[in-house]
Formats: sequence, structure tokens, C-alpha cells
Amino acid sequence: MNAYQSFKRQILTLVIGLCCFSVVEAQTLQQSDDAYAKKDYKTAFEGYRKLANQGNVSAQFQMGLMAHNGEGQAKDDSKAITWYRKAADQGNSNAQFNLGLMYHNGEGVTKSDQQAVSWFLKAAQQGNPLAQSNLVIHYFNGLGVPKDLEKAYYWLLISSPPNNPEAAKNLAVVQSGLTPEQQAKIKASAQEFKPK
Repeated sequence: MNAYQSFKRQILTLVIGLCCFSVVEAQTLQQSDDAYAKKDYKTAFEGYRKLANQGNVSAQFQMGLMAHNGEGQAKDDSKAITWYRKAADQGNSNAQFNLGLMYHNGEGVTKSDQQAVSWFLKAAQQGNPLAQSNLVIHYFNGLGVPKDLEKAYYWLLISSPPNNPEAAKNLAVVQSGLTPEQQAKIKASAQEFKPK
């Protein structure tokens, strides 16, 4: 066997190994999800922990959730922050949102609405409706950011379900502080929103 054939065989072995690992990882994640749904937190915790330590973003989020809720372990907000941050740094919008909440509430970290807005914004840009709604509140009330009715209106337009009476009330409140020109400009911008 020449060097080229040997190299091809090594690459093929690596690809097959990675595919098998991915299948096993997916099965283990599903088994952990199933255990969590059945409130078998010990089994879920062990499965998630193994995957999370291997860098699986979904498992990292679940480890944060379980630490925050005290499921399968004692409640530990600093562990929750650690796991949420790992998942958030990989782009998990739910982890980003939960980090925002923890900063807003001062759970496991020093309370910081500035940090909360930063994490909410990352999640909102990916289309997370809860993060978008929290941005509305922060911009409308000036929590962690200067009060900004234009940004509040923008995120309210994006996060509001159509034909929702509560959303309509909120829109009316925010609109009252904006000119018709501002409203039109923001509506056009909001219509172009596409989650990243």
C-alpha cells in the first residue's frame, strides 16, 4: 500500500469514527432528554454531563437548566452560569436568554441590567421571542441602557403576535411617544428583520 492509499484509509477511518460518534452522541442526548421528561434527573444529569463535557451545546444548556432548578443536584446558580455561558458562547439563544435573566435578577452573578441587555440582544437577534420581549421592557424603562422608545418599538413590533389585544395595547403606549415618521421608519426596519 502506497502513502496515498494509507492516507485515504486514515481519512476514511476518521470520517467513519466521527459519524459513529455523532450517532452515539445523538442517541445519548435523546436518552437524556427522555429521562429528563420522565423526571429521572439522575439519569438525565449523567447523560447531559458526559455530552456537555464533550462540548455538546444542547447538553451544556440542559446542565445549566438543571443546576439553576436544582434537578439531579443541589441548586447552584454559579454552576448554572458556567454551563449557560458555555452554551451561549456557542450561540444557543435559550442559554443567552437565561443568562440575561440571571444578570437581570442577580442570580449567581452581580445584578447587571447592562449585562442582561447584552445577552438578551444576542438571543433576540437569533429570533428568541422572550429575549425580544425583555428588550422592549429594558429599552422602554431605561434598564441597563438609556431609555429608547425607538428600540423598544422596534423589538415590540418584532416580538408581538398579530391580532393580540395585549400587544396592541403595548404598541399604542410606545407609539404615543413617537412621531408618525419615526413609526414608519421603524416599521420598515422591523419588517426586514431576519434572525441570524
